[in-house]
Amino acid sequence: MLKLAEGTMITPEVKLLEQLDKRLGGPTTWRALQTDWKKPVIVQVAAHGRIEEDLLDAFLTTCALAQEVGTARIAHIHDFGVFEDKLPFVVVEDLEGRTLEQTFKKQRRLGMDELEPLAKQLAEALDGAHALDVYHHRLTTNDVVLRKGSEVDGVVRGFAMGLLERPAKSGEYLSPELYEGEEADARADLWSLGAILYRALIGRPAVELIHRRQGKWDVELPRMVVAKGLRETVGPVFAKALARDPAGRFDSAGEMVDAILEAIAEATGGDAQFKIVEVTNESLPPGSADDEDEELAW
Repeated sequence: MLKLAEGTMITPEVKLLEQLDKRLGGPTTWRALQTDWKKPVIVQVAAHGRIEEDLLDAFLTTCALAQEVGTARIAHIHDFGVFEDKLPFVVVEDLEGRTLEQTFKKQRRLGMDELEPLAKQLAEALDGAHALDVYHHRLTTNDVVLRKGSEVDGVVRGFAMGLLERPAKSGEYLSPELYEGEEADARADLWSLGAILYRALIGRPAVELIHRRQGKWDVELPRMVVAKGLRETVGPVFAKALARDPAGRFDSAGEMVDAILEAIAEATGGDAQFKIVEVTNESLPPGSADDEDEELAW
């Protein structure tokens, strides 16, 4: 059994430098050095435990296909394999930046100047992967990395290794079919992307955990008022993006993102500085609490 420690050569070219984290039930992550290139890389090793042969085969196949995806929006897989004790590993590019989850801890939602380019970049990543039948199926805001720089530069990581993790049912981005243990395809990733974009725009989960547990997957924008009726235009688009039945969703990430951005533009008149204001009975003017169709400028 290979002992993972600082200085271990997991391949003839890759040397472990520093353990970064180990999530419960998830892979161990290491910062490493690709010695032949003299460049930093990231190594992930699956959690200890027996892994079924069919799952190992799926992991290896996904890694090989992911290397062929022709987009810079996916973290490049430099190498992959299985140790003698049947523990899979993957060597990926070291993405310098912050995750979208880290961003959300500092700001509740994204402005349109950030949301629009990021949405298009994530659509490019997923559609590029799906064209080769490569699915993520664990996509969360922790898998979206915003690289350092002045421009929005989003990259998706976690393809292949996520297949070896148990779905986090407490997470808000897992599609209904994966949550309920059903078969899934590319449309599960589209649901996850829709949930991420909903969170980025609205600032709250698309489906609350308590509703998941109750089997309630209907998505409605919370009662709010936005310039030119955001709920009336964007609401139906998100209802389709986050449909319980995969057959009711969009056919591609690009199609979904275009529809969401077009609906936002229609609702806001192209104003990138529009504000979303959640409405409560206390914050509404007298007599307007029950008026669902009234548009208010805040």
